[in-house]
Amino acid sequence: MNPSTLEKSTASSEKNQEVLWSGTPVQGILFQSADYVLIPVAVAIDVAILFYAYRIIASTSAWYLILLSPFIWVGYYMTIGRFRADAKRRRGIFYELTSSQLIIHRQGNMFTDPISIHRLSAIPNVVLQSFNDGTGTILFLDRSFNNSREMRMLQKKSWRQLFYRRSTNQDPWVSASIDRIFNAKEVYSLIQDRRQKATLPVSG
Repeated sequence: MNPSTLEKSTASSEKNQEVLWSGTPVQGILFQSADYVLIPVAVAIDVAILFYAYRIIASTSAWYLILLSPFIWVGYYMTIGRFRADAKRRRGIFYELTSSQLIIHRQGNMFTDPISIHRLSAIPNVVLQSFNDGTGTILFLDRSFNNSREMRMLQKKSWRQLFYRRSTNQDPWVSASIDRIFNAKEVYSLIQDRRQKATLPVSG
């Protein structure tokens, strides 16, 4: 993806919009802590399925293999496919943070809008998730959480991300996210500062 091309195409949806930060998610294959448990389990399941499929082909009709094909595809997705799909998704994302809004560019995904705009002043809450590799994800929430336990749960890595490795729209209250960037704490502080300024009363 060419960031300069995206910046020209955006032209900041409103005039006098200052771009405070722009960037992309970290590229390549990403692992989470639970993957070190899930991958061996998935490989063991794949080996068992393939061994059983070999026994079927050797002793009975190969038509029985059709019944096993969904399980083979699930095993492939758990061990390899989900990592490749996540890496491909992140290659097509570019973020722009302006003085009043977050602009997310997406390429190569027919199921989502190529550009989505989120006003910082209209976001009730923002949560930072930190990862062991130094990256972080910033979640933009559609509701506020007064319960500290709920906030702690959101700040932790969701187990659902292991199966569909993205934060956006996993939960009904997550409207958008900045996924897996290295300077997440700095960007999070910048967002909170702009949100605070947007809510301050105008004097005079």
